[in-house]
Amino acid sequence: MKSLNGFNILVFGITIGILSGTGCNQKSKPHPESEKPSQQQIQQPVSTTFAITYPTSNTVVDRDIITVRGTGAQPNTTVEIDVFTDQWYAQNGAAEISSDGSWAYSPCYLKGQGSYKLHHNIRARLMQNGQQMAVMTVYDIAVP
Repeated sequence: MKSLNGFNILVFGITIGILSGTGCNQKSKPHPESEKPSQQQIQQPVSTTFAITYPTSNTVVDRDIITVRGTGAQPNTTVEIDVFTDQWYAQNGAAEISSDGSWAYSPCYLKGQGSYKLHHNIRARLMQNGQQMAVMTVYDIAVP
């Protein structure tokens, strides 16, 4: 154990730096750049949750080929849609993404038969550089 300015310090073979309470520049005033936040620090990007806005869960749609709509996409992302009837089926349409993050994906095919006709699930995946960033699923979409 060593003593430094009246403090006992136990040394374990590692170097420990002691900082003063006034900051690294050793002045009592804050650094001039930290007095006011910059404009960039004040403005935070608007966070929009990735979501499917149409259709919603437990909805009957009016046709078996629809446009799926949503929010929360970014210009450098893609939206992939899958439809579940008896298994997940990847859709081969494309999403148009607006600058406000809203998106529309078409065509999306709902062509189940029998009991599958009334129990479609639609899954939207937000992708960026091959990585899934977010996922949203709506359930029990029916076609008349």
